[in-house]
Amino acid sequence: MDNKKIVELMANIYSELRELKEDRLQDRTSIELIASELRELKEDRLQDRASIELIASELRELKEDRLQDRTSIELIAAQTELLTANFEHLETEVNALKAEVNSIKEIVVRIENEQGKKINILFNGHLQNKEKIAELEKILEKM
Repeated sequence: MDNKKIVELMANIYSELRELKEDRLQDRTSIELIASELRELKEDRLQDRASIELIASELRELKEDRLQDRTSIELIAAQTELLTANFEHLETEVNALKAEVNSIKEIVVRIENEQGKKINILFNGHLQNKEKIAELEKILEKM
């Protein structure tokens, strides 16, 4: 082989080696980029896991709140039943008191009527006595 061909072959080899070196550098850059993206994905995954744990915790709290709400509702329902029973009892007592008041009113009206008549009779008797006394005083004065 002659020198020219050897130089040409060496130039080709050198050129190919340079291309391989550039490809290797590009591959290394690509690998570093992929590694960086993998790190970002891992960080995102960790953040997602933390978010999922936070959501799970909030769900547990909501479940507990719901149980507390259910207990509160049951307590309110029991208290409402008790209040309803008490109200019905009070309503019965009020009706009994109304009946008693009406009975007392009737008695008072009857007493007022009876006593009113007696007072009128006494007043009329008093007036008659007053008139008789006045007449007797006049007779006594004339004497």
